[in-house]
Amino acid sequence: MTTSGAKVQQLRRSLGLSIRGLAKQADVSVAYLSKIEKGDANPTVGLLGKLADALRVPVDDLLESSTAPQAEQPLPASLQRFIESTRDKYPELDQGDWQKVLADVRFRGKYPETDKDWLAIFISMKNAMEE
Repeated sequence: MTTSGAKVQQLRRSLGLSIRGLAKQADVSVAYLSKIEKGDANPTVGLLGKLADALRVPVDDLLESSTAPQAEQPLPASLQRFIESTRDKYPELDQGDWQKVLADVRFRGKYPETDKDWLAIFISMKNAMEE
């Protein structure tokens, strides 16, 4: 497995962190962090831990798997509409983990149809995870 520099950069930007800000939090030079983001360097496990902490993700999220990626199932249309209509208020809905979890939700064998139903499910799950 190798580090996904593009993923590090994407996460950094999604948090609104400058490259200097992340470098400072992870106690690494800006030049070396830049090399990591470009895929020109492989950080140590210790540095990966610091980067993951600063980016608020598990270390696994910063790694690329050498196996072929599995085909992703498209999101149900009602969930896609919900995400598009609420992403400004709930930016975490753009995260793949949230989308995967929500895409597995069924009510009486069917996907929820309305934004109101999706919102109730999302808020309930979010609150449960924060407890």
